[in-house]
Amino acid sequence: AQHTLEVAAEWYRRADHPDASEDATYGIVQRLIAEADASEAFSASVHLEMALKVLRTLPRTARERLRVADLPTELARRIRESGATAIGQMQVFTTESEDLSDQVFELLAAIRSDDPVDSVRRFAGIQSFASLSASRAEAEQLEQQHPLLSLIGRRTLSSDGRTVYRSPTEAGATIYGEKASTWERMIQHYQLRVNLLGGIVLPRAWRQLSTDHRLHIGDFQALAGGSTIVPSTHEGVFARGLHYGFSGDFGAAVHLLVPGIEALVRLHLANAGERTSAIGADGTENEIGLSALMENERVVDIFGEDVAFELRALLCGPIGPNLRNEVAHGLIGDSVFSSGASVYLWWITLKLVFMPYWSALHDPEAAEGREPTVPTRESE
Repeated sequence: AQHTLEVAAEWYRRADHPDASEDATYGIVQRLIAEADASEAFSASVHLEMALKVLRTLPRTARERLRVADLPTELARRIRESGATAIGQMQVFTTESEDLSDQVFELLAAIRSDDPVDSVRRFAGIQSFASLSASRAEAEQLEQQHPLLSLIGRRTLSSDGRTVYRSPTEAGATIYGEKASTWERMIQHYQLRVNLLGGIVLPRAWRQLSTDHRLHIGDFQALAGGSTIVPSTHEGVFARGLHYGFSGDFGAAVHLLVPGIEALVRLHLANAGERTSAIGADGTENEIGLSALMENERVVDIFGEDVAFELRALLCGPIGPNLRNEVAHGLIGDSVFSSGASVYLWWITLKLVFMPYWSALHDPEAAEGREPTVPTRESE
């Protein structure tokens, strides 16, 4: 019936009968709303979104003639309600658990040292950075084993039921240079890494580290000041963020370290000669946000493909933890104080800052490698 209405609307349009064409199009909207009324919440939200999309093809004059001028607002409200209801109806699927006690015990023993700097080094080295090539290979292997998965679009809901991501429909769509479906699988696997490390392994290792050693803000100030990757204008931001996390206040750490990382990326891109701001039509110049900065492939040259993958997956894009957007727009709630993503972000930042610091301790030339705080811009 819907297909017949679509064909009728097109033929009426070609025959220069706009009212009849609009009536047929509105008939499609009515059918989709009826489908939504008869469906459970998740399917209802899909039908309502389709109805709103079709309704928006009608000009305002047509909506007024059909007496549905306020229907777009009503559909938008129902879409939000259906999304929120769908979140509430989602169930947790559990599998048989695996005892990791022995592995965790060995891990805790491995990070213990009488030297606090060496303990931090061992803690930062619990795991290497997530491997881009390994994540890609695993995602591609999964697609080969289950080819139909690539035909199924992905839809991501926020915690309040909003649709924040849909798989691109155009052929050949890419995300950060990867095929969109491959990137989605890579992020799905990455989320498991964040949950395992940030939710289980790192909290236990952090408790061991913070019990064995009492580090103060001055220690982290020295760490940030001695790390060539940290902008000299943000040493205090990184020092306090890392100290907050070491003290167990991961919420405060996230709110300092997320914008700190953005400043770090912006500085190193600018010093590499890349533009990090855009001039609008009115002549005002605004900084480019982190997600857009991370689309610049020079970040791979500067940080390496694995660190670039970590920053893209953890901070940018709605299908991952998306911490930059959550923090910048005030969307993150009290869960930030104890979430695995918060612990993981603190640890990955400590790892990112500590590695150049450790190198500088053992290589005098590395200590001189800090880039200028404010990059020199060539006049155009």
